[in-house]
Amino acid sequence: MPVMPVANKTKRLVMASETTLGTIATFGTASLVVPGSDIALDYTRGTQIVARDSVMDGYGGEMCGVPGSFGSNVSFSTEVHDIDGNAAPYWIRLLNASGFATITSDGSSVTIGPTTVQPTNYSTGVQSAVSFALLHATGSGGQGSIQYSTGTVGAATFNITSGERLSIDFAMQGLIGSPFIEQRSDNILLTGSAGFVDIECSPFVCKGINITMTDSQGGTIDVSSVNSITINTNTNVGEVVDPTMAQGFNVSTVTWDAAPTVSIDMAETYNNNQTLWNNFRNGHTIAVDVTFTSNATGNTIEFNMPRVEFSGITPGERNGFSVLQAEGKAVRKPGDTLSDVFNIVWTHS
Repeated sequence: MPVMPVANKTKRLVMASETTLGTIATFGTASLVVPGSDIALDYTRGTQIVARDSVMDGYGGEMCGVPGSFGSNVSFSTEVHDIDGNAAPYWIRLLNASGFATITSDGSSVTIGPTTVQPTNYSTGVQSAVSFALLHATGSGGQGSIQYSTGTVGAATFNITSGERLSIDFAMQGLIGSPFIEQRSDNILLTGSAGFVDIECSPFVCKGINITMTDSQGGTIDVSSVNSITINTNTNVGEVVDPTMAQGFNVSTVTWDAAPTVSIDMAETYNNNQTLWNNFRNGHTIAVDVTFTSNATGNTIEFNMPRVEFSGITPGERNGFSVLQAEGKAVRKPGDTLSDVFNIVWTHS
């Protein structure tokens, strides 16, 4: 019988929020399959093998190395799906592990924004951490393996491109347990027999969305010409070395050391030329508001950046038309809170 390599399409990334920070969650009926792509989980963070080439005993070569510290890196891109009636869907729970917490909440909507509170045990709306299980199935009798990452936190980038699915890129780091990889020979790897919850086919798509960009002086930008908007949170994921922990690390910190940045690609029009360049020259700001509405349920996701100041504008070309590529950053005024800089409103009724 030939040896079966792991097919890339048989990988499944499963997540669970940690009710005890830094302790691997129990994967079962409360676990969610992330609708992800470009998934990578590795154990290359840390010292790894400690070289001992300075230890000499009169012979060639070096003394055997010893294991050092180990941590995990997890990266992936995920679709954002409309999940009716759920105040904390998987993508909000991932954002709770990436510097966001609930600002306000009622029975039909929740507003999340940046928080300075560090990760803690999971409850709805607080900044917490997630455990990941990356399932590798060989496709032969359900055999395969599972890689784990726990205490995982990170940073998020939002991708809004005309005609494409709304997506979030996550770059995260966490802890690892023992074993690094668990061998399995049951159908959990292919069928999710532990009761993992798959996300239905309801991704938000960048069409029919509402975009407004209002100049602080009262002008507007021709948003019908916008091709893409990218929002980078720029959160800093700090290493927390801890020699008392089994692998030399503790759960990382997540801090908003720099302002979120936004990149906007739009067609060059008479109005956009005037508004963008004058904003850039005068240091004025624009308010960016992007709202997605589900055709099926009417649920909405709204991205708010009340004050964006441009740091550069680059002329370009796309499909024979002139375009403007504007780079900006979220700014605040005295008295603003963190959520006044950037917030997301999820209406889920």
